Amino acid sequence: MKSTLLVVSAAERRRRIGIRHLLLPGTRVDDVADIADAVVALHSSDPVTVPLSIAARHQEPTIELIDRALHESGTLVRHHGMRRTLWVMTPEVAGVAHAASTRKLSEAERRKSIAFLDGDAAWLDAATDAVCALLATTDPLSTRDICLRLPEFDRQIVRPAPAGRVATQSGLSRVVLQAGFDGRLVRGRPLGSWVSSQHTWTVPEQSVHFERDIDVATGAAAMTRGLLMQFGPMTETDIAWWGGWTKAQTRAALAAVAAEEVDLPDSGTGHTGWVLPGDGEPTDECEPWVAVLPGLDPTAMGWKQREWYLDASTAKRVMDTNGNIGPTLWADGRIVGGWVQRPDGSFATEFTTPVGQEHRRLLAAEIERIRAFVGETRFKVRFPSANQRDLLS
Repeated sequence: MKSTLLVVSAAERRRRIGIRHLLLPGTRVDDVADIADAVVALHSSDPVTVPLSIAARHQEPTIELIDRALHESGTLVRHHGMRRTLWVMTPEVAGVAHAASTRKLSEAERRKSIAFLDGDAAWLDAATDAVCALLATTDPLSTRDICLRLPEFDRQIVRPAPAGRVATQSGLSRVVLQAGFDGRLVRGRPLGSWVSSQHTWTVPEQSVHFERDIDVATGAAAMTRGLLMQFGPMTETDIAWWGGWTKAQTRAALAAVAAEEVDLPDSGTGHTGWVLPGDGEPTDECEPWVAVLPGLDPTAMGWKQREWYLDASTAKRVMDTNGNIGPTLWADGRIVGGWVQRPDGSFATEFTTPVGQEHRRLLAAEIERIRAFVGETRFKVRFPSANQRDLLS
């Protein structure tokens, strides 16, 4: 029997990437919060991802502008969320993500923390209260400075390490991490430059409502609505993977937002997908476009089933063994290669699929724009893809 579902082609999905993720030059904006919302949340596991992801979508990006949004204005907040990943989100999204994913993670982390402390939950609670009280009355502090300010809570814990070994850790460093999962603390400025993965800690701005009364189902529905708005159509597998949810949670969230099923005949997934009500109609044709995206960019990592924008041979070059996607080159919604910054500051590229002269010209211009944004800063990819060693040689 012929399907009666509305058909959404792979070409349509790729056009949506350029438009909805603000990657076409004409869609770039000057508001950092709008950029975060355009991809729901920015991956922050690698410290260079957030500034470079913003730069790819911003009209006139600067490190100073991004720093103010992250650490002064309260525009963005860095918080653990879906799949235990560290994200940068607007306060509104962070509150919903906390309900949908982080609260459950926090409960699991608390059990782990108490186990590391030999069951001493009272010490964990007392130390957490002391740390939060300290940070409520001081500027943001590093974990090391917190330990120096609270010597009465100086305690070492023992935790498992690879190959059957054990490792010791400052008890207060575990307390700080736990308070982050609880939403009582958030990460502040990095220690050093913007490429550092170590941050100070501070109490959340009043605009961040981690403890508001939102249950898991309501949070998951709100996250799914935002996800389908920016990434739809998505398969059920895509959504469950992105949110770190069970199939039952995912199906309940789809029902809660009245998502509509669509046919994805040539997307390589072999499955139907889901869109928000009325969002299955095609978008207008757009001009040729390109993008130069960092490792773990939310566009590259936005779907579990990626065949419609990432072919198998390219995937082998731009992904690591855990499925993390490194720095990528894009042409009209497809990943066509990868790139790396060399020690001298230049960008080396590798094309894994044929690219026409017009797209090569556009990519060369975009690479220069991103290189100018980076300036004299040097960085390494935290989760290097297979092509990185070759590009650095």
